[in-house]
Amino acid sequence: MNMIFIGHLVLEDVILPGKLYRPDQLGGAALYAASGAYLWQRDGLHLLSRRGTDFDDSFLKKAGVDISGVRVFSDIPTIHLFTMFDRMDLRYFIVQRWAGSYDAMAPRPEDFPSELITSDNCFHVAAFPLPRQQAVIEAVPDGAFLSVDPHHDYVYPEQHHIWDRLLKKITVFQPSEDELIRYFSISPLSDIGGYLPYMQRLADKGPRIIVLKLGARGVLGYDRVSQEFHFIPSCSGEVVDVTGCGDTFCGGFLASYTKNHDLRDALICGSISSSFNISHFGVCDNFLVSPSDVEARKKEYTELWKGVSL
Repeated sequence: MNMIFIGHLVLEDVILPGKLYRPDQLGGAALYAASGAYLWQRDGLHLLSRRGTDFDDSFLKKAGVDISGVRVFSDIPTIHLFTMFDRMDLRYFIVQRWAGSYDAMAPRPEDFPSELITSDNCFHVAAFPLPRQQAVIEAVPDGAFLSVDPHHDYVYPEQHHIWDRLLKKITVFQPSEDELIRYFSISPLSDIGGYLPYMQRLADKGPRIIVLKLGARGVLGYDRVSQEFHFIPSCSGEVVDVTGCGDTFCGGFLASYTKNHDLRDALICGSISSSFNISHFGVCDNFLVSPSDVEARKKEYTELWKGVSL
């Protein structure tokens, strides 16, 4: 199945306290999601986005990612971010004022090649501001497999009337813990099992699958049809850079789920994708991981996670 990843492309200047400064790192939620899928599926991956002439896509062409749906602007730079971490490992995204804005470089339905917008493809709409994200979601053909990662600034009660409409056509909804908390106006829960009723309430609005990304605690998945829940802990290992880990998870999850519709296996594959991403800087190294290393890590953690439950 072709997988269509829709969202921003950015160039990031990554700043870590007392460690390093890395300018012009390729990034963006759509690209990170595609890289997570690439670990499991090397063909049929497409990006729909916008960029300036300052974004060098030669690496993506070499990797075999289709970028024919990326619209290039000669008069607007790509989004440039300062991605900064403070001494408490809290992260900040600061748009550099001379660069392209989130709105100007947000993908639009009119940008997309018509041959890709068909109901037999899988679509993942990465997080970007809801006014633009909504238009993209609505443009996805009815009946298509549609995954959505909501933007953290647009999941408050005042946006519920919009989500109530959009959720009816979404197949997989993939919020973070923070986004679920904001959506339902609740406090964080130490017992992750307490989130299950809220996931069911979201699923009752339309999606078959709800995936709750819990950061360092792992991931929780719910299937409305089978009524099954699964929990997968985070992989252990060195944490180098958490940028894009949630997006990389989304891509890995979808690469598995669209093949076999096995929720637990998809959660494992998403977590494996995220574990590779967190172990190095930037998105490009995700495209350099060998299939044998991916399968070896999956085998290791599948065995380790046997019998894991809430």
